[in-house]
Amino acid sequence: MANIYPTLMSEALPDKKRVNEAKAKLEKAGVKYILSCWIDLLGIPKTKPIPISEFE
Repeated sequence: MANIYPTLMSEALPDKKRVNEAKAKLEKAGVKYILSCWIDLLGIPKTKPIPISEFE
């Protein structure tokens, strides 16, 4: 069976070119902040606004 999960850290990281393209598209649309969302170790959803300059 093929492994569907990354086995190396380099495989898990997003493509830098796609990240830069997405950031440029958002800046062109006038986006100033994005919402970073995650679930903490206790299972509680968390959200934090991040300036678009910190998109990477």
